[in-house]
Amino acid sequence: MEVRVDDWDIDICASGSQKCIGVPPGLALLSVRGKALEFIEGRKNPVNFWYGDLRNWLPVMKDPSQYFATPPVNMVYALSKALRMLLNEGLENRFRRHHILADGFRASMDALNLKMVADRESTADTVTAVYYPERIDDAVFRNEMKNRGIMVASTLGPLKGKGFRVGHMGNISQNDIMSTIGAIEATLRHLGYKFNYGAGLKAAQEKILSL
Repeated sequence: MEVRVDDWDIDICASGSQKCIGVPPGLALLSVRGKALEFIEGRKNPVNFWYGDLRNWLPVMKDPSQYFATPPVNMVYALSKALRMLLNEGLENRFRRHHILADGFRASMDALNLKMVADRESTADTVTAVYYPERIDDAVFRNEMKNRGIMVASTLGPLKGKGFRVGHMGNISQNDIMSTIGAIEATLRHLGYKFNYGAGLKAAQEKILSL
């Protein structure tokens, strides 16, 4: 999604490599502005996390020939490849694809009369969390989805067991989303949920056609 660190005066912006950039998990991606750097460099209290103390990384950032800790070289190569793929697609095109896939998936959930966790004005184009209808068990639903070749994540914290999450970011395609919706419909019908079968796929297709 669009995040303009300089224009929005974001002091520290953090993400994981496995999110929208589409790299395997294992890298923390940080952007740190000048004011935050000044604060970090002038900090008096110790940071009780050796690898999390940004002062240990600053010399390496200023001069990559410096050594602090053994880098995960394979992950750095993976990040380089993923960034080339992203730039070849174009940032604006990736923003647009994420938005259309998110819109299509949420339209399908509306068509299946499933309630989403976030209000529409608060949603992100990266992931959707959906409440289960009554009498649908979390473990049974996700296991049945897995048997159909699709893995979805459970909701977390106080919502654990009450819903599932579907990511539509990174290198996800419209085929991935349509396959996921089809598996959700088949699983819900198998577990006894009553709805207009095929409605979710139809609603999503109408939104995703513009890709």
